[in-house]
This record gives sequence, structure tokens and C-alpha cells, in this order.
Amino acid sequence: MIRHGSFICAHVVCPVLPLLAISFLLPLPVAADDFSLSTMVQCDNGPQVPGISIPPGMATTSSAFCSTSTGTIVGTASALATFGALRGDADVSFNDHVSHFNTKSEYMDTLTLGGFVGDGFVQYEYVVDLEVASNAPGVVRLNTESRFVPCACLPPANSHLKQVFLSQLYPISAGKPFTLDFQLEAHFQGDFEAGYSHYNAYLDGLFVYDDHLGRIVDYQLTTASGHSPIVPEPASVWLLIGVAVWLVLSASRLSKRSRG
Repeated sequence: MIRHGSFICAHVVCPVLPLLAISFLLPLPVAADDFSLSTMVQCDNGPQVPGISIPPGMATTSSAFCSTSTGTIVGTASALATFGALRGDADVSFNDHVSHFNTKSEYMDTLTLGGFVGDGFVQYEYVVDLEVASNAPGVVRLNTESRFVPCACLPPANSHLKQVFLSQLYPISAGKPFTLDFQLEAHFQGDFEAGYSHYNAYLDGLFVYDDHLGRIVDYQLTTASGHSPIVPEPASVWLLIGVAVWLVLSASRLSKRSRG
């Protein structure tokens, strides 16, 4: 939650995520300099799969199949990015040659804080929620700092971990734009075994302080994207985007079969 501040859409009307927005997919447009959503997945040493934008620009997703030389699909990898929330997934049904999945998702936006005078600081609260049954290290980056999520998981399998982090304090000035850069990288290392790794990372809070570290609660937040960076209900976002990913994977599978 934004915690007492108010969010104002800067350039567009505050959007409501429409259920019909996932009914078709468009190529990823060139991102504006002041905000962007990007994703990438890679299977072993294969080509990197860039993102596809889900209109009306609410999310970006990358998905890929990993298959044997005979065309048998052994696993899938996907990466998702939406405003304030990131996801990386790998699922391997059996593994006779696939040893690595790499996924990356990134949300970048330009924020401006107002409603107060002078300089101050901003601090973010974010959550990393993961479930793995594999050797699956990950890293979350917020601006200049990194958090390594240790998940070279040993028995018991199906490990589930949820952690809440507070970022460092970043200096800001009232009315002066600044950049928020939120990244998630997840890696699956199967070692010729079946398994999975599901990583979620999302922004859960934003705190504003004056230059003496006094809390400012009556501030105003605007963003270049027109979306709040804080995700109050990430589960509903992932449900909506999950359907879109299913459409991408289904289309990819049909294309693979038609070529075969």
C-alpha cells in the first residue's frame, strides 16, 4: 500500500485492468524513456526470447518451450512484468538434457513526489514470494541494491519462502522526477532432474521522509506510466496475466506443431 499518500495519474486516466485486454497480443512497442516493462527467457544456451506486450500496455510476457532434438517438450519457462510486480517461472516435467533456465523481468518508471517542500527521502517495501522444487537461485534488484534469494533448496522438497524487505533510503526533492528500477532474475538449474521454480516479487509499500527523517504522510505521487507502483492485490494481477501466458504458450505450441 502507499501508506497515507495519494496517487495521481500523470499522463493518462487511471486505468482499470479490463478482463478483455488479454484477448489478443501485439508486438512489444518501443518503450518510452520514462517508463518501460521488459522480459526475457532463455533455455540452456538457446536464443533469448524477448517480451510481448499485452494491450493496453498493462504487462509484458516472455514464454518458451524447451524440447529435445525429437521435438519432445520437457519444460517451459516464462517471465512476466507489470507495474510494480514481477514473476519468473520454470517447470520441467522430465530432464534428459535441459540443465538451465534463465528468466528476467523488469519494471522501470519515473516517479514524482509532491505535497511537501524541499528535500527528503523515499523508501520502498517489497515482497519476494517463491516456491521451488529444484536448485533455483534468484536475485531481486531495486535501483542500486541487490537481494540474493538463496534457494539452492534441499529436502524437504516443494520449499515455499516469503520475505519482506525494506530498501535503503533514496534522496529525493519535492517536484523533481526520479527513477524506480525494479528487476527480478530467476535461474533454474535442473541437474538432469524434474523440478520447478516460481518467483514473485512485488512492491508493497512506499514511505516518504523529510530531510530530518521525519515521516511525511500527506504527499502526492505521480508516475510517468500513469500506474501506481504499489500492488495491493498481486494475486488478481497474476490470474489475469496467467491467462495471457497460456495463450502465448498455446500459440507457440501450435506453431511448433505446424512447422513439424
